[in-house]
Amino acid sequence: MNKLFFVLIIQFSFRHAYGSVFKDSQKWPTEDSGYTIIPVCIVEGSSASEKLGGIFHDFNPSIGDVIGRVRMALSDGWEKHSNIRFVGWRPCNDLSQSEKESTLGIYIHPDADNNCHIGTNSKGRIDRGSACSWKPWGPGHARCLNYNWGRTYVEYDFACAEQYGLHEIGHAIGFFHEWNHYNRPST
Repeated sequence: MNKLFFVLIIQFSFRHAYGSVFKDSQKWPTEDSGYTIIPVCIVEGSSASEKLGGIFHDFNPSIGDVIGRVRMALSDGWEKHSNIRFVGWRPCNDLSQSEKESTLGIYIHPDADNNCHIGTNSKGRIDRGSACSWKPWGPGHARCLNYNWGRTYVEYDFACAEQYGLHEIGHAIGFFHEWNHYNRPST
């Protein structure tokens, strides 16, 4: 993950680099302070509650626990290596209409799609169907619910919430997938 993140940071640092996968036209504005401030809110219905049928589990982490881990990952990632700062983190329903229009909505839920609009196209999308969203414990093929045979319990691993959060919020910053780049090799 660190190598991929480093590559993304290099490309972010050199906005007009050959082969960049950053969408400049949807870039969040940089304030006079030199920082790019991205207000964030949590969409109603976000949840980390998920169980595997009929098996003993560790205590299911709360959505607050998951958001805390995502915030730490963002702090150690995007914020540490760029001028981007994520602020707010209040429930979207607590915001005024004008605040909602300029805020990145986050929807974390076991049934959510891993999806986010690119750059400022993600502003004001604060409902379940259009917010920046991801599964806290990963999709079926990359699960972060692990059975511990020694303890005979299912354990929750925050790696999926953190990694999917970094990835999807990377889209909200303005990055898109490299395979969508107009100048990618055809083979």
